[in-house]
Amino acid sequence: IRQMLTDVLWGELDYLLVDMPPGTGDAQLSLAQEVPLAGAVLVTTPQAVSAFDVTKAISMFHKVEVPILGIVENMAGVALEGRAAGAPEGSTVELSLGGETQTVPVGADGRFDAVFDVFGSGGADRLAQTHGFPVIGRIPVDPAVRAGGDGGEPIVTVEANADGAAARAFGEAAGRLAQRLAVKAFSALPILD
Repeated sequence: IRQMLTDVLWGELDYLLVDMPPGTGDAQLSLAQEVPLAGAVLVTTPQAVSAFDVTKAISMFHKVEVPILGIVENMAGVALEGRAAGAPEGSTVELSLGGETQTVPVGADGRFDAVFDVFGSGGADRLAQTHGFPVIGRIPVDPAVRAGGDGGEPIVTVEANADGAAARAFGEAAGRLAQRLAVKAFSALPILD
């Protein structure tokens, strides 16, 4: 970690995000002790077992005095997108998955999208309420995210996927994180008399 942070010529950065494995291991502790961090963003899934692991991470970050900027709920449903051929814009289509039914609006060219909570919901909300930090994003499962990661092209940069539910969720989460960092930076400025 030290070598990655000190021996790489990063150039001028707006942000440097370090994606860490889940848990409270040596990598997280080393990073928190070696680098002045602006904060941590926690990632959970809707399930209770994930929330339990994140609770341990919250405790560790408090002990090493790293502020928690917020939490992201990954696997926050499954994103479904499609096209109802011949359906006029403004009409609706009814979709069912796993016993859940949604009526969603049809957009231009008959396109529609929906997110189904097949993994449950509310894991991030419960943690945020208990510990006093915001939910900054909910990212649904979308195979295009995996394909983009494998191909080295994030979903938000692929024109065919840029308007999808997952791409929108990533963009919204990034915006909320940038806001949290801006507020934190502003609150650290000295007060002039």
